[in-house]
This record gives sequence, C-alpha cells and structure tokens, in this order.
Amino acid sequence: MRELEDSLDSRELTEWMALHDIEPFGDDWRRTGEIAAILHNVHRKEAAEPVTAEAYMPLRNPRTSATRPQTGQEVLTLFRGLAAQTSDDEHNS
Repeated sequence: MRELEDSLDSRELTEWMALHDIEPFGDDWRRTGEIAAILHNVHRKEAAEPVTAEAYMPLRNPRTSATRPQTGQEVLTLFRGLAAQTSDDEHNS
C-alpha cells in the first residue's frame, strides 16, 4: 500500500475511479454472468423465476452460499437446473 500511495496521487486515483464507473474492469466473471443471465431470462419458461448474474458465476452459488470452490459435479448440477428453466422450444428447434 505504501508503494501505491507513493506512486498514485489523489487526482490519478479519482481518474481511475471515474473510468471504472464508466467502464467497469476487474470482474470479468460478473460481466459474463450478467450476459448469461440476460440470455437465460429471455429464454426461460414463463413460470420460471428470473435468475441473476450470480447464478452463472463460479464460487458464488447463491443457493448454497458456498465459500469453498464448487466441485465439477456441483457445477454440472447447477447448470442442468438452469437449463431446465429454459423454453423447451429452444431445445427442439
């Protein structure tokens, strides 16, 4: 932190903060999750609840509040459940 404080003044920090507000960086999983959630929600069955980005983000499973890495089987089970919420029309075309 000291090295950063020595090399980054408040003006530059403010500029980086403004850039991050305009174009967020540093959390690629969040952006990927948001895109996946949008696509999921567009194609979900009418009765299915909408999902948030967290549903598609590893290690952030809102159903289990997991703080440990998910196993491959847990990820597969989660994605099968999400796939079951989408329209059957998409899978039959």
